[in-house]
This record gives sequence, structure tokens and C-alpha cells, in this order.
Amino acid sequence: MIRNEKEFNAAMRRMIRRVQAGELLIDPEDPEDAEVLAECIKNGYLNGSTSVIDPKTGKIREYRTQDGKIHPRLYNTLVPKAGLAFLNSEKMNLRVNWALAVSISAILVSLLANLDKIYHNLQHLLRYLGR
Repeated sequence: MIRNEKEFNAAMRRMIRRVQAGELLIDPEDPEDAEVLAECIKNGYLNGSTSVIDPKTGKIREYRTQDGKIHPRLYNTLVPKAGLAFLNSEKMNLRVNWALAVSISAILVSLLANLDKIYHNLQHLLRYLGR
């Protein structure tokens, strides 16, 4: 069961990779699969449709059965540019986190290397302000 946005994004990434691999897309025992596939289609990460034309009104509506389940249709296994960018955003987040960790480490090393000078200058500043 998906509990938050991070888990939902991870499920969408898995779905996109499953489409790329040509695997069976929707598990009939798992209603979340259809919702995840539909969200991928709505966001433009996959080529497909989640709507139909209502025969009674002639209006376009989301294709859900009476039990509330959505029934998305996938047109092909080609992942559009938006889907590829969504997959790559995960790698970019890892790079950003790594770069942040390296930067913080560099700051800490700089502070520790100059701790004696910082302490000395802080003493002078406090003496100057104490006059």
C-alpha cells in the first residue's frame, strides 16, 4: 500500500521501467497498479489514455467502472521524453545529496583546520567589544 508521495513516485518509476521492459503491466490483485499506470499516463510519462467518451452525454470522462477502479490503456512501450526526465530526476537527487554532503564536509574540515585562528580572533573581538 502506498502511503506517501515518495512511495508513489517510486511506484511510478517502477511502472515506467516495467513498460520499458515490456512486462505485464497491471496485476489484477493489486488495484494500485492501475492507479499508478493512470498517473504515469496523465503526467505524460507514458503514452496512453485514461478517458473515454461517455455514450450518453458525448463528454469525455475518466474511464472508471462502478467499483471505482480506473482502466487505463497503454498505446505502446515507448517512454516519452517526460518519462525519461522523470526517471533521471531520481539520479539527479542522489547527485545533489552527494554534492551537499561533500560541501558540508569541506566546510567542517576548513573550520577545524583554522579553529585556533578563529578562537584567537574571537578573543580579540570580545576584548574590543568589552571596552
